[in-house]
Amino acid sequence: MTSETGKSRVAVTIALSSLAAGLVGGLIYYLNRSPVRQAQVAGTDAWIPHLVLTGVLLTGLGVIASRQRWDLLTAPLGRRATARFAATFRRGRSRPVRWPRLLVVALLAFVQAWLLFRAAFQVFAGFDPNFPVNAWGGPSYLGAMFCHYVDIALLEAVAAGLQYRLVDQPA
Repeated sequence: MTSETGKSRVAVTIALSSLAAGLVGGLIYYLNRSPVRQAQVAGTDAWIPHLVLTGVLLTGLGVIASRQRWDLLTAPLGRRATARFAATFRRGRSRPVRWPRLLVVALLAFVQAWLLFRAAFQVFAGFDPNFPVNAWGGPSYLGAMFCHYVDIALLEAVAAGLQYRLVDQPA
């Protein structure tokens, strides 16, 4: 678990479990959809902010590509990230002054798992015509998914970056 390279089984298992639970949850949502169609409310699509966010996302990917650091995209699933996460909790449990930091690190880990769940949930739930009708990219499935996935990618990057800054180096 302290190897510098490779993926952590724990982190990959948590990520895949979050994705699987999201797919199942989205399918259940879709199968229990309402036969009554909702009307679209004008002004709920938020395309302009999402085009700006797409530019931010593409810029970030451009920086990663220019530095040939594609490994950054999967770094939260790495053994090193898991070792740092574990070291933070090992060292912080007995020191109450560090408990707020531990809470933030745990919250960020939960946010990352929740975002994976939510991304997978939307795959099937989005086929319910009522699901994307007033979504940020709605009323179409593709538009809603595009906007949601841009948001999720940026939020995952921010959560991973904050977590990286807050966790300890392994001993």
